[in-house]
Amino acid sequence: MRIRGATFSDIDGVAGLIAEAFEIRPGVGVAYAGVYRALMARDGAVTPDCSRIAEAQGQVVGHALVIPRQMGVCGVPMPAGVVAFVAVRQGARGQGIGRALVEDAIRTMRERGFLVSHLAGSPAFYRRFGYVEAYGKSAGEMPLERVHPYEGRAVVREAVAADAGALHGLFERENAGRTGCIRRDAGQWAWQLEAGHPGGYAACNEGLVGFRATRAACLVAVREGALIGYLRLLAGPGRVLVHEGAAMDEDVVAPLLAHAGEERVLAGRIELSIPAEGALGRWAAEQGATFSEGLDPEALVKTLDAPALLRRLAPVLSERASALRGRSVRLLIETEGDRVALGATPDGVTVEAGTGGPTGR
Repeated sequence: MRIRGATFSDIDGVAGLIAEAFEIRPGVGVAYAGVYRALMARDGAVTPDCSRIAEAQGQVVGHALVIPRQMGVCGVPMPAGVVAFVAVRQGARGQGIGRALVEDAIRTMRERGFLVSHLAGSPAFYRRFGYVEAYGKSAGEMPLERVHPYEGRAVVREAVAADAGALHGLFERENAGRTGCIRRDAGQWAWQLEAGHPGGYAACNEGLVGFRATRAACLVAVREGALIGYLRLLAGPGRVLVHEGAAMDEDVVAPLLAHAGEERVLAGRIELSIPAEGALGRWAAEQGATFSEGLDPEALVKTLDAPALLRRLAPVLSERASALRGRSVRLLIETEGDRVALGATPDGVTVEAGTGGPTGR
């Protein structure tokens, strides 16, 4: 067996493998394959070589996709890789192909200078590669009667591809400072709107959100010609789940949530999978929404280069070190393949990798 980067001629075969491997319910595999095709065709950051193929006797037997992204860590953008569509053909399982593909993906990301990696999957499988659960998950719900009619100047409509630039700006404003935020540029917003992502997943796999979603939508609020807020939601019989959003001010939250509640379902409440501290979450809490916090069991992260990541964070850490008030702290951080000493004083932060001297300040 060998692992190589794909070519354009491999895409149909890989899509077929993904459709077969992820067909846990009717239509799920086809939906996953459709997103893979959309990424390969429309996402400028994803080149054919990002699609890693395991080949045996001239046949494609496994696959893993590395998606280049930027991840926010303490408000600092980090080059990151998302690992997706790890799949092994039915007859080739149990031979270590999945392990080899993940190890190849990690090696590929390190060679490209990525500092951190994200994936969604089973902790039982991915912990062996150093991935851990590290993402907070906020879950809330709000009775519809708390969303009062809004008579302001904002107009709510569905988003179109031309809104991608404004949506990108709103997303950055709301989320750029959050650690773990996977950032998307305007082009990536555009293809997700065109593809209806992630509606294809949820339409045939209720395990993703807890119900079978029959509709996915991105609602935007426009005031005086400017896009000032958005919600992304999934809806099904009796259910509405808001899973992402941002707003320029809290006044625009009411029309967005009110419109979400009018989706083509008879829902008595709106479920919220959004940060409680954001503009949307704060407004909803004021209206009686309740939130619970915990770790997302399937959103996993791995540090690929701890010294380089800490060097990029040195300015932020130095600002925070000013609160030490004359004290000094030295931490020894050990990760897979890395040993880093972090020194923090009121004068700044130093990073020492391995047994060498300071590598950044």
